[in-house]
This record gives sequence, C-alpha cells and structure tokens, in this order.
Amino acid sequence: MPLWNTGIPALDYAHVVYERPNFLLRAFWNGLDISGPVTANAPLSPFLHITNRNGISDVRLRTHTYNIETQRTKELGTTTRFAVGINYRHNTASHNFQDRYHTDRSTRAVRPREWKPTASIQVVGGARYELNTFINSIISPRGSLVFTPVPNHTFQGTVAVGHRPPAFFETYGDNLAIIALPPPIPSTPPITVNGTGALKPEQIIAHELE
Repeated sequence: MPLWNTGIPALDYAHVVYERPNFLLRAFWNGLDISGPVTANAPLSPFLHITNRNGISDVRLRTHTYNIETQRTKELGTTTRFAVGINYRHNTASHNFQDRYHTDRSTRAVRPREWKPTASIQVVGGARYELNTFINSIISPRGSLVFTPVPNHTFQGTVAVGHRPPAFFETYGDNLAIIALPPPIPSTPPITVNGTGALKPEQIIAHELE
C-alpha cells in the first residue's frame, strides 16, 4: 500500500524503431503529468500532512524523457559475436515540491560479447559505462553462462552489477511535513524535508539461476 495518494497520472508516449540486420536505431519520448492533492493514507491522514515550502498540498508535476539508442553487432566466425551500443537520455522535471526546474542527462555505452565454444554452451559477457548528471561515470559488468543439454531446454546462470542514480525528488525535494497530534498533546512545528546532492547511486548485485 502506498504511503501517499496523489492525482491520477496522464502519460503521453511516442516510439520509433529502425532495424536492419546487425543494426538497430530506436528513439522514444514520454511525458508524465500529475496534478492533485497529496494526502497520506487513511490511518495517517488525520495526523500527517505534506506540503511544498509555501504550504500548498496540491502537487503539480510534469516530466519529459527523450531517449535515443543505437546498436551494431558483428559476427566473428561461427562462435563469437560482438555488439557495441550507445544510448543518450535527457530528462526534465517541473515539480512544485522541488526547489526549482531541473534537467538530467545520461550517456551509456555497452559492449556485450557472446562466445559459443560448443553447441550446448554459450558464454555472454559485457559491461555498461554510464556518464550521468548525478553519478558522473560508473561501470556495470554482467556475465551469463547458458547451457542447453537438449533442444528447447536451457539452464542459465547470471551475475550482474547495476546502479540506480538518485531520483530528482531525492536530490532536489523541498517540502514540509506537518504533524498534528491529538489534544492535549502539543503538535510539533512543521518539519523541513529536503533532498540532498550527497546521495550515492544504489548498487544492485544480482545472482540469477533459471
């Protein structure tokens, strides 16, 4: 159950793909619009109110994401395939619970490699290099071993490292938490809740067997 309720989001979306053998070009745009009051769930709503720094509880949020990516693959003999890809993404956010309008840009380069030493074994490895407004540069490796003992029956093990940069609100949030306690308990003054630019990216280490 979510802690907060807001208005119903409206989502706009456009997507285009150009694909050829061993080549892919893809782009998309999406826009998100949310407006309405921010209210806590029923058990908390009598005691907790969230507003922006001006005491307004209605949220007005508009975001845009522009993304373009391309990938090129190359066969080396019958056992090895290389792929090189690059991705650019531009995000914008206008939010009255943030300190001001913000943008975020990220560029990612990926280079996976597939090697098939036998008909039943395939090794897939690669890494993603990311340059981001929030996290500067970071590398995320990934590797998989695929075993196919008989046709249509596959076992796969994967180890991967991923990173999630802080969100806009986590970095630039600027709002107030108002706690109203039942009488005769005195209520506390409004609590300032701000984001911080000191957040580090979350690291996710995954081990999968399927």
